[in-house]
Amino acid sequence: MFINKNFVFLLPFLYFSLVSCFHKQIPPRFCVLCKSSRSNIVLPDLTVQDKRILAAGEMIEKQERNGSKGRGLVVVDIQFSPEVVFETLTQFAMYQNMIPIIKSSTIISSDGVTTTAEYVFTRFFLRVNVKHIVLQQQRIVKFTLDPNRVNPVFREADGFWHVEIPADRPKGYCRVYLVAQIVTRKGVPTLLIDYAATTALSRATKWLKPFFEHLK
Repeated sequence: MFINKNFVFLLPFLYFSLVSCFHKQIPPRFCVLCKSSRSNIVLPDLTVQDKRILAAGEMIEKQERNGSKGRGLVVVDIQFSPEVVFETLTQFAMYQNMIPIIKSSTIISSDGVTTTAEYVFTRFFLRVNVKHIVLQQQRIVKFTLDPNRVNPVFREADGFWHVEIPADRPKGYCRVYLVAQIVTRKGVPTLLIDYAATTALSRATKWLKPFFEHLK
């Protein structure tokens, strides 16, 4: 499904964004996950309170950190076509045109399923090299670091985007998950982590609902 570039929305690449997740501790209930049959991904087991938050139009953000290791979760419900939302998430080359904190997005290679790309952020000129795997039928984008290129901030990183139709919401809604776990390299500057904690994560998620509401 091809979509016009106007559908490509503000999406800071999640690796740099989610390092902010690990700047804080959260209650251990984030550790409760449920297995999914969708290509071996693991989705969070949303509580009754979580679903109330989503139904109220709010976004769920949960994080854990243990030294240089951490993981983060973002969940948001959007009243829009899941196919369009997912297709927009796969427009990797368009990030530089739509995302203020991304200076450039360069596609290194792509075969329609696997895409490798390099993202450069405007602040700190941080370079992140990423390998994406698009599972169209399951509406999943898996990601990991590109092992063939240098990543100065992260030693390990992996996760996924997933778009589903939630059973607990009225017809016309989709639910977007962003789940990632990372290991940062030793010596990552505190200033960079602080910037991510106060700015990048927010920009990585809060545009979702208003962007698609504007398209209605």
